[in-house]
Amino acid sequence: MAESRSLEVFKGIREAQQKLDYFLLGLVSALFAYVGGQYKPMPISFSQNTIELISLALFFISIIAGFKRLDLNISIMKLNFQMLDMGEKKGALNQAQSMPGQVLNTDTGEVLGRNEAAYTLQLIEENTSKVKTNLDKLSNYSSATFVVRNWALILGFLALGFSKVLGVYVVSTIV
Repeated sequence: MAESRSLEVFKGIREAQQKLDYFLLGLVSALFAYVGGQYKPMPISFSQNTIELISLALFFISIIAGFKRLDLNISIMKLNFQMLDMGEKKGALNQAQSMPGQVLNTDTGEVLGRNEAAYTLQLIEENTSKVKTNLDKLSNYSSATFVVRNWALILGFLALGFSKVLGVYVVSTIV
C-alpha cells in the first residue's frame, strides 16, 4: 500500500515538473518571438538596442537549453524503464535458478531453464551498470540544462527590463 502511494506521489511530481518545463519553454519562446519581432538592428553600442539584442541571445540560449532538457528527460525515462525492466527480469531469473528443471515466467510466458537463467542474469548484471552510468550522466546533463535554461531566462528578463529603463532614461535626458 505504501509503495503505491509513493509511486503516485512520484507520478505527481514528474507531471508537475513536465508541465513547468513546457510552460517555461512556451514562455521563453513567446518572449523571444515578441522581442525578436520588434527588434530593429542598429550598430552595437551601449544602447537600448544592444541590450535588447543581448536579451534576445539569452532567450535563445534558454530555448535551446529547454528543448535539450525535454529531450534528456525523455531519455532518462527510457533508461529508468530499462532499469525497472531488468530488475523485474532479474527477480524471475533468480527464482528460475533456485528451482529444479524449467520454470514458467507468468509475466512474460517464457519457459526458463537454469542455464538460460544464469546466462541472462549475467547479461543483466553487465548491462545494469552501463545503464546506471548512462542514467547518472544524463541526469547530470539534465540538471545542467535546468540551470542554464533558468539563468538565461532570468538574465534575459533583466536585460530586457534594463533596456526599457535605459531607453526611457536616454529619452528623458535628451528632452
